Amino acid sequence: MLADILTFQEREASGAGRDVDVDALCSTLHMLHKDDLAVTRYFGLGKSDLIHWFGKQSKRESKYSTLEEFERKIHLIGSLAKAGNNSSASRETFEGFYEALLGYFECVFKSDARYVEASNHFDAGSLLSSLRPYVLTSIKRLSEKSLVHCLNTRISEGVETDLESFEHYLNAGATGPILEAYPVLADLLIRHLEGTTAYLYKIIFHFADDADVLMQVFDLPDRRIDSIELGLGDPHADGETVCAVRVAGTSLVYKPRSNREAQLYSSLLMLLHRKTADECFSAKTPSMVSHDDHCWIEKVDNHACEKNAELALFYRRMGAQIALVHALNGIDFHYENIIACGSSPVLIDLECLLTASMIDLQGDLPNTGALFKTLKFNSQSVFSTGFVPYSPDSENDFSGLTAQKQFTTTARQLIREQGFFHLKRIKVDKTPLVKHLPIFEGAQYSLDNYQGEFLEGFGFAYDEVMKHQAAILELIHQHAALLKTRVLIKNTQRYIDFIELTLHPRFTQCMLQRQLLLATLWSEPNESLKKMWPAMS
Repeated sequence: MLADILTFQEREASGAGRDVDVDALCSTLHMLHKDDLAVTRYFGLGKSDLIHWFGKQSKRESKYSTLEEFERKIHLIGSLAKAGNNSSASRETFEGFYEALLGYFECVFKSDARYVEASNHFDAGSLLSSLRPYVLTSIKRLSEKSLVHCLNTRISEGVETDLESFEHYLNAGATGPILEAYPVLADLLIRHLEGTTAYLYKIIFHFADDADVLMQVFDLPDRRIDSIELGLGDPHADGETVCAVRVAGTSLVYKPRSNREAQLYSSLLMLLHRKTADECFSAKTPSMVSHDDHCWIEKVDNHACEKNAELALFYRRMGAQIALVHALNGIDFHYENIIACGSSPVLIDLECLLTASMIDLQGDLPNTGALFKTLKFNSQSVFSTGFVPYSPDSENDFSGLTAQKQFTTTARQLIREQGFFHLKRIKVDKTPLVKHLPIFEGAQYSLDNYQGEFLEGFGFAYDEVMKHQAAILELIHQHAALLKTRVLIKNTQRYIDFIELTLHPRFTQCMLQRQLLLATLWSEPNESLKKMWPAMS
């Protein structure tokens, strides 16, 4: 079964592998691909040739070299399961499986050759404790669907009768056999946990190298890390996320990128303040230490205004900042990316400050057509920034100006119907810690009573941006070589849904099945995007 981890390319190059389930692969091929377009781009074969290739696969004695190492890691994970823990009072469903993977993460971290040197810069007990929630959550996210499938398979075979007996099976050391039955899942988990470990060492040694500067800029009281809170943003580039690094009561935000966009934004505010001497451009920006591949940022808190008049100043500044962000074609400024610090709205994630519009890449759309004009108009609207409510009829307004305090989200709940289990999406209420609204005397204030100040700030700032556009463009030109931006080929939610689909058991048992799904990403018909495909692959 472990040979099912091999990709099409690995099988072709090495001749390694074993028989494949041709019927299952053909079923997936026909279900996902209506023509040859995407499979030809991904595999280099059309559908009929790919089906012929499936049929040619025969049992082979040869082994792919990496499978032995892969098998060793799975056996190690199995040995880390807490055998004999058959308590029915488990704190969480499938806990025995999750704990074995958590044990592997700790084993990889502590057995790393860099551990002894790195341990001079952190408290081991508190650090590992702080990492546990993120690691367990990510293990659950990757494996939950496959575990439910495994449970139902064993029920259908008469091996299990209920969830409790399956929990006993997991606690008795079944993690290894399950990973062997779902080798793609095993590979995803191992890569994720090893990648998280590598990222932790990167953070720790960056902290050690930067300690002198950090102590000077942020007045740190110590040189040892107490905790690291991972997962403060979406994972990018091998799963690296924004995180909070806590040192003796002081928290810093670490980002695995230079964050030059934030430096540019701060410089633009300073430029406009010098040109206008207006306080709407003197809003607070976080202190930062930036390097080519990472940065450290002051953790800004939701402080209250000292005077009632500061509420009006806050919304005037908010209007001004929206004007500047809109002029730069910034997007993604939802409420979680703004912190009200006294009279200053502080923007904390400027990764999408300068964003190329996908409509400009839609070369197959006639620029005189209604669709092109509509998309172009929407992309140039202030609504695209994310600051302004864009779904007035929605039960969730995530915009940067939202006054909503409670949101509706979904969660997966394990239920049993007709003898089998499945994960059902249920609606749950979520009351997040709202930090984007200004506070005065213990109360939060929305835009409702400050619309005049807000609109005046927006209009004034936009006029000043236009008035001083030559100086602004010159400043952007000076920073341009170091700036980065993102181009979203598809809507973000489509990526989220696609990643969820890749975790279906059909795609965690066989890599060829997974590749057939991945190949659908190459179905984009837009001719103007073809030049991007080599980079995407």
